[in-house]
Amino acid sequence: MSRFDGQDAGVPQERDESLIEAMPTEEPRRAASLTLRTDEDRESRAVSLEAANKSLADALRITYRLLQFVMAALVVLFVFSGFQQVNQAETGIRVDLGRIRGERLEPGFQFSWPYPIGEIIKVQRGSQTVELDESFWPNLSPEDRRRAISELGSGSGALTPGRDGALLTADQNLAHAQFSVVYELANPSANVRNLDPAFQRSVVRSAVERAAVAVVATIPIEDLLKRGTGTDQSGRRENSVESQVRARAQAALDTIESGLRINQVILRAAIPPLRVRREFDQVQSAQAEAAKQREQALGDRSKRLNEAAGSAHAPLLEMIDQYEAALQTGDRAGAEATLAQIDRVFDGAVEGGRVEVAGRTFEGVRLSGEVASMLSAARQHRSTIVQQAQRQAETFRAKLTQYRASPAVFLVSEWADALRAHLAGKEVEVLWAPPEAGSFEVLLSPDPELTRQKERDRFGADVDANIRLQQGQSR
Repeated sequence: MSRFDGQDAGVPQERDESLIEAMPTEEPRRAASLTLRTDEDRESRAVSLEAANKSLADALRITYRLLQFVMAALVVLFVFSGFQQVNQAETGIRVDLGRIRGERLEPGFQFSWPYPIGEIIKVQRGSQTVELDESFWPNLSPEDRRRAISELGSGSGALTPGRDGALLTADQNLAHAQFSVVYELANPSANVRNLDPAFQRSVVRSAVERAAVAVVATIPIEDLLKRGTGTDQSGRRENSVESQVRARAQAALDTIESGLRINQVILRAAIPPLRVRREFDQVQSAQAEAAKQREQALGDRSKRLNEAAGSAHAPLLEMIDQYEAALQTGDRAGAEATLAQIDRVFDGAVEGGRVEVAGRTFEGVRLSGEVASMLSAARQHRSTIVQQAQRQAETFRAKLTQYRASPAVFLVSEWADALRAHLAGKEVEVLWAPPEAGSFEVLLSPDPELTRQKERDRFGADVDANIRLQQGQSR
């Protein structure tokens, strides 16, 4: 133990603390603001800075070169982005600084300054179709839309505006219709200047809808239904619903200089409201049947007239009407002239020639058929009657001479000729009896063989007459 230990142990605690407080203390030193170094340290630091600056310069130079290359590549890519592919079904329009520099670019790669300096606007060419299936059609469920028109029922009743489409006809009836529109791009530059290609179909649809409303309002529902169901036999396509709708819609598109041309408008279907469709179908069926009967009657009339008078029937009918009209008006001179013209046709004076009746000209007039056969038979009969009369006159004159020469001999000869002619008849049966028989009575039936021969002769005569009649008709 130190010698101070005992002393220290005996010193009171308060004294130690006072001594400690009385001892001087050293204040802390502040950091040095300047450090002195040697020349070697400075040289080493300069070398390090020079190497770092060189590395930084090299890095900046490489980065600059890379940046130049990237910028050049971007410029090249920007320029080459002006090459665009125009497909076969498209045509291109070159636009530079908002001005059209080229139209109707052919399919293939085409160059234009890239956007926003320029661009190539590609538009579809060829025919496109717009279907107006719901614009004027009743609102149907998806299941009913897949059905045929004939399978649709009577509908839900009244039509609701805004939900059911319909057209108002000239006779204030409602009708439903479906159209197909075929259009094409006729003027690409006008189309690009005045119409957004995304709205082409909508514009065509709107133009056709407006035209359909205007056209259908000028025709009755009967005409619309006939043309919509294909039963219109008039053949007036220039005045049809389709042509009128196409003309009106095209006029609307031309007004806005759309550059579009409507090639065809097809009325695919036209029906009355579903609630009354059955009644309309019954009326149309009756009209179709009447038209069928009318056509059949006209065909039978034409066939019968041709069989009666051949190609001469048309002018003959006109002349007969003209003859009757002249008689009714008391124009006897006109009637006589017409009758003479009819006789000329009957006599064959205009055979294969030309006939003019009431301002109408008939070519190739040739009389044939039953009328020609009847006229030929009449001429033959007239000739036969004349010849018979002539023969009878000659016979009478000859017999008159004989009678004047010897009346008794003439009478005996005539009676003998008459008896001989009577007995030569096929219906006369001669029975010979012996002179000594005296008076007797014969009960006999007609000879059956003779009866059969008479029947055969009669049938043969009828057959010969029919053959002659057919031969006359064929001539």
